[in-house]
Amino acid sequence: MRYSGTPNPFGKGDATVTYTIHNTGNAILTDRQTVHISGPFGRLDVRAGQIDDSPQLLPVRLGRSSW
Repeated sequence: MRYSGTPNPFGKGDATVTYTIHNTGNAILTDRQTVHISGPFGRLDVRAGQIDDSPQLLPVRLGRSSW
């Protein structure tokens, strides 16, 4: 995760979450994506809006997503 914004815990900012999906099986896969970030002690929950499903991954392929 990368955050850009104020260090003030009540201020606003932007977070970018990046992850890699690796299909090690022998079937085409897609993934339903959700992102949930919370502040210290699980407070100040933030959920991303609607995120499209990942693109189809053929067997033994990598996919990278960033939101």
